[in-house]
Amino acid sequence: MLRWFDAKEERVRYSALYALLTAGKQPGDLDRVILLGRGMHGTLRQMMVSVLAAYSDMDLTGAAGDEVLKIIATNDRGELRQALVGVANTKVSPAIEARLLELSKDEDDGNAHDAIYFGLSTLQNKSEAVVDRLIAALSEDYENAWRALWGLGQGIPPALEPKVAAAAMKLYAARSDKQTRANALTLVERFGTETEAEALDAIAQKPGVADEERKQVTESARKIRAKRPAPR
Repeated sequence: MLRWFDAKEERVRYSALYALLTAGKQPGDLDRVILLGRGMHGTLRQMMVSVLAAYSDMDLTGAAGDEVLKIIATNDRGELRQALVGVANTKVSPAIEARLLELSKDEDDGNAHDAIYFGLSTLQNKSEAVVDRLIAALSEDYENAWRALWGLGQGIPPALEPKVAAAAMKLYAARSDKQTRANALTLVERFGTETEAEALDAIAQKPGVADEERKQVTESARKIRAKRPAPR
């Protein structure tokens, strides 16, 4: 496979990267991939993010992450989207995280959306800054809000679970859309504390609440307490 790394055509060299990955990567291959990727141009250069993620076992915190940071430095709409697709479901370095957070507030709505959709919402190691940005996105346009809500259901460190639960509880109480409320309530059940259980109790006791919702929130409160008993 390695002999094809010297092929004249970039597309052949790129294909060789995946062929080697299929054959079984070995120590030192990542360094070879990084060097080869620096010779790629155009779309293939942006597609190298996915390759680097694969060769680093989805861990973009070391040398692979340093290379990815160079690739996503562009502000070109098309190039950036292709590159950000490769960031999905990875563990990223603080520098890549900072870049994604910056892009999520970009004046170009497309770049901002892609940073949330392909990047922040999928990260394996969500920091408090990322969680805060996703919570803020819950009040943005429908696509960002929906993706952010999905993203808050994964990669959340235990220390940040109460913050997600509080945001989900607030969202549940504020929205009328059934699907949004259902997804928010799922997060409340997963991450909620006695605080959320009591908030659900209060909803159940409100006059005029439909029987279906009363049963639902009562059951959610029960599930929270079953996992997190109230202190005596």
